[in-house]
Amino acid sequence: DEHRSMIVNIMAQAESAREEAENNGTGGNFGLAIKGYQQVMNLLQGIDDEFTDQFELAEEMKRNITQSISSTIGDVQEQASAAIEQGERLEETHKYEEAIREYERVPVIVTVIPDDHTASAKQGKLDAIALAEAKIAKARSAKTAYDQSMKGAGRPAAAPGAPAARAGGRDRDRE
Repeated sequence: DEHRSMIVNIMAQAESAREEAENNGTGGNFGLAIKGYQQVMNLLQGIDDEFTDQFELAEEMKRNITQSISSTIGDVQEQASAAIEQGERLEETHKYEEAIREYERVPVIVTVIPDDHTASAKQGKLDAIALAEAKIAKARSAKTAYDQSMKGAGRPAAAPGAPAARAGGRDRDRE
């Protein structure tokens, strides 16, 4: 019957979109993975219980997709934590500008976490952003104090291993 054929076609599209989302997640493109999973969920909303076998398959796929989204969000949160940890390591060696750049990556990383997945995922996203903002403020303050202590000691204010300041006091990369 035509309606069953349409349902089977929707299921095939959902499966194809799920595979693509998984491939994106495996490749580290978490934002596209999450969007793909959300697309699958939208497709599955069109499956009603008229055909029990297809409906049950759709419900199982929804559960699996919800778990996949949660897992991908975990990967995103790990990536954000790694950026924080890298920033902390850079601060320990007085490379404050580099540390700040790592901290500034965090809000960009977590922006792919959907606000409507779970309350804890949304809170984790907000907490990561707040932590990054606090780390940025702390690193800026530490840089100022470090630069002043280096000037007071008669040494250049550049961090160990940092390139010498260019004429005009600006890095060419930042212009």
